[in-house]
Amino acid sequence: MANNFEIKKVQDFGDLVSAPFFYIREHFRSLGKSILYFVVPLIVVAGIAVSQLVTTPFNMDPEDIESGAYIAEVIASSLSGSIFGMLAMTALAAVVYHHIKLVADETVDNNSIEPQDIWPGVKSDFLMLLLISLAIGLATGIGIIFFILPGIFISIKLILTTAVYVMEDVDFGDAFSRSWHLVTNYWWYTFGLVVIMYLFSSLMTNAITFPFIIVSFFSGFSGLEDPETMEQTLGPIFSIFYGLTTSLSYVFYTIVYICLGMHYYNLIERKEGKELTERIQQIDDSAGAES
Repeated sequence: MANNFEIKKVQDFGDLVSAPFFYIREHFRSLGKSILYFVVPLIVVAGIAVSQLVTTPFNMDPEDIESGAYIAEVIASSLSGSIFGMLAMTALAAVVYHHIKLVADETVDNNSIEPQDIWPGVKSDFLMLLLISLAIGLATGIGIIFFILPGIFISIKLILTTAVYVMEDVDFGDAFSRSWHLVTNYWWYTFGLVVIMYLFSSLMTNAITFPFIIVSFFSGFSGLEDPETMEQTLGPIFSIFYGLTTSLSYVFYTIVYICLGMHYYNLIERKEGKELTERIQQIDDSAGAES
């Protein structure tokens, strides 16, 4: 059955910015179910770990803080939050890119995609995508050490690596070189997309959590006169707030991955579609000259 959402095409900047929202509207059920099954459990654990991090000061005695138990608790919560956060982001990337890959496949009916269709790819690629993310983070970190700008440059050049790995089934090294090649001559274009998608993601998270911030402010302010009441009030409030904010930030990162997936196909069509057209034209010109 023909697909009702065209992905393999050249898109201008504005189209790419709006594409994630149209994509979610068109595929909300299948993509949402897949994220719910394969990503949300990891997001919940990451959110709980972060909430424990910010509530630790409210739950410990001064003696524990002075003895170093506080630092140990903070390190443990930070480490667990970071680990599960990275696992959640890797799972989200795997789900989104495999979903886009199925939608782009003209032999697949978009309306029949189910989580079980995505799971085999997520399961087989998860570890390698995690390693790719770690490698990109390491390369970016090294670049940032050298006056920050090299780190930003490298991160944008490699930002399509996970998409390339899923879409093209290439090996580890080829995924990096392929991303580097695709972004060449489109670095600023890609950088602009990433910045705007990050802003959208942050704004959506803040829009949902803003009412909670107001409630938290007045709840905490009302308990300032009684330290014990303030401790009992602010601890749970901060726990819920930071856990919710962390979880939503992961969920809304979906639009970033969708945009990058669309941009991958956009660059394929822009660079390689144009090259193919030029080669065909050269062949036609040669044939015409010979005749």
